[in-house]
Amino acid sequence: MRYSMTFVSDDYEKLTAHLFGDSSVEQAAYLLCGISQTQSEVRFLVRTVVLVSPDTLKEQSDKHLSISSSSFVPVLKQAADRQECFFLVHSHPPGFEDFSSQDDLEEPKLFRTAYIRVGSGIHGSLVFSGRDTLSGRVWIDDGDELRPIPLNLIRIIGRRYEFLIPENGPAPQTVMPKRFFDRQIRAFGKDLQRLLENLHIGVVGCGGTGSAVIEQLARLGIGQMTIVDHDKVEDTNISRIHGSGLYDEGRSKVQVMEDMIKQIGFGTRVHVIEKKVIYESVARELRNCDLIFGCTDDQAGRMVLNELSIHYYIPLIDMGVMLDSHLGYLRSVLGRVTIVRPKANCLLCRQWIRMDLVAAELMVAELREQRVKEGYAPELEEKDPAVVSFTTAVATQSVMEMLHLITGYMGEDRDVRDILWRLDSTAYSFRPVPNSEGCSCTTYKKVGRGDRRQFLGMLFMAEPECEV
Repeated sequence: MRYSMTFVSDDYEKLTAHLFGDSSVEQAAYLLCGISQTQSEVRFLVRTVVLVSPDTLKEQSDKHLSISSSSFVPVLKQAADRQECFFLVHSHPPGFEDFSSQDDLEEPKLFRTAYIRVGSGIHGSLVFSGRDTLSGRVWIDDGDELRPIPLNLIRIIGRRYEFLIPENGPAPQTVMPKRFFDRQIRAFGKDLQRLLENLHIGVVGCGGTGSAVIEQLARLGIGQMTIVDHDKVEDTNISRIHGSGLYDEGRSKVQVMEDMIKQIGFGTRVHVIEKKVIYESVARELRNCDLIFGCTDDQAGRMVLNELSIHYYIPLIDMGVMLDSHLGYLRSVLGRVTIVRPKANCLLCRQWIRMDLVAAELMVAELREQRVKEGYAPELEEKDPAVVSFTTAVATQSVMEMLHLITGYMGEDRDVRDILWRLDSTAYSFRPVPNSEGCSCTTYKKVGRGDRRQFLGMLFMAEPECEV
């Protein structure tokens, strides 16, 4: 089991500014977190940072601090009321990266109290000796005693996407032969290659854009991918699905993608899901991803990915291509790449999702057809024209945006979230970010909420036992 923590960058900066604002003494804070628990990973999603005021400390020096129970008991009550996880954070002097023997002695007492008062969740602690230097652990309640387990990873999501390995955590795995990535390493360095190999990326949709994204991710050396598509290869889409051929007609798209990745041979681990993302079991699988590419044309699928991004702090790169053609005359080609990140505008308030179309797509086919005739539901669009050159170009732009997100190679001040690209005139425009007022994407009710009784707060379609 892997344990990790995800911060929104503003919260991380607030925390570290407090811890090191006065470096002459140790400082403390508390974190309240949502939680995501899967079979392979437990993620703590930081929702609230509570700074500990010096007047609530019993003792404070450059090498020691002691906190009064009057400081943390109200925070434990808040965690219990919200059903959130509790973390204690404090600073150490530079050079003391790990937990001290005093920490090892005192923390079990605090976290025994936390388990009694909060009553649920998993709780833990962090110690910082610098802005990017820390150790972390969770205290697992085995009934008779508390057992510490190191945190494996810290994610920080904002304009950039940072990954920190705790000093006490296990080193990331590297198994891909570096000779294959020599030219890439010359561009970005060994650290980025090591990071790519340890990323888990989700791709939803294996058509023109999705297949191009998948091939580029595999050739970049991404360590693990989860690929989702319920459809099979048709004769009309072989012309733009990367890795496909005439012999693939009738095969599932995800299997064609898996074969392509295996043929590339870099060792990317692949988990394929031949179902629709609008099923709850599929959406739950995507919680393990570090980032998701939305390469689906359907509005209901986009809605699910949008909610996943909000609830679980998973950056989403959504894309689309629209060709305006009449009687074989191509009048315009518009490509779009949209980046959704925590505590920022979502696809809904940017009007890339229409709720009437979501509702129509989720209707049973017979019922929807009847309601269209009655005028109570919109007619869903027919299949649009598509050309491999355009879908591949937009897919490439989206992968470049991912690389910028984790490297900043386009400039540290760049904060673009909606890219509109007129491929017929090679003109870019950056759509202004709209006001999110009235949208729930920035409310505490959703942001970083993680697992809840009703997954994503949504009602999902009943999943058939076997899809045809």
